[in-house]
Amino acid sequence: MLITLLSAYLVYVIFASLFIIFMILRAKLAILRLVLLATLILIVFPAAAGYFYVVYVDSLPSVAIPDLRGMELPLAMEKLDQLQLNGVLAGSTYDMQIPLACVVTQQPEAGRMVKVGRTVKLVTSSGRRKIPAPSLLGKTLGEAEEILKSQGLSLGQVEYNNTHEMDAGLIVLQLPLPDEEIESGGMVNITIATKEGQTEEQKKEEGGFRIWPF
Repeated sequence: MLITLLSAYLVYVIFASLFIIFMILRAKLAILRLVLLATLILIVFPAAAGYFYVVYVDSLPSVAIPDLRGMELPLAMEKLDQLQLNGVLAGSTYDMQIPLACVVTQQPEAGRMVKVGRTVKLVTSSGRRKIPAPSLLGKTLGEAEEILKSQGLSLGQVEYNNTHEMDAGLIVLQLPLPDEEIESGGMVNITIATKEGQTEEQKKEEGGFRIWPF
């Protein structure tokens, strides 16, 4: 690393010197001031910066970035602090697998060697994407399953209730209610209307139903 830096600096000095010569040839007044200013800007300042880098930055110890994915944010921050790294929250994103408030991505990536004091950006999970629950009211069990499947949802608990408010075999209640937010991949529980005195077998046969196991 040091050899590369010195080589690059040598090339820089050569081009900087040529530039100074060119400026001197073009200048008609205050040549000495121009030479001094050009020397400071093109040679002295970069030399000082290179010296600072070699002495203070390049000499710092290196550490490997740990794998923080799936880890709760406070724990991830603590682990970085133990390695003398700085963790910062860079945002959040929906994720189907990573739990809420846990790390989804990190930059730099795990395993990369960096100097102590390096900042590591973390993006956490905001949970599964939420969508409005579809309306299943007035639908049959089969229709409800098709609607839920098309939206990435699944059928939850199925109950039956004797009511005169709707024809037997149709859904009279659902939880979550229509348009309420539900996590993508979640379940919707329903209640189906039945006739008074209807047996479990009749409930099953009504409209091609099946009894949902509780």
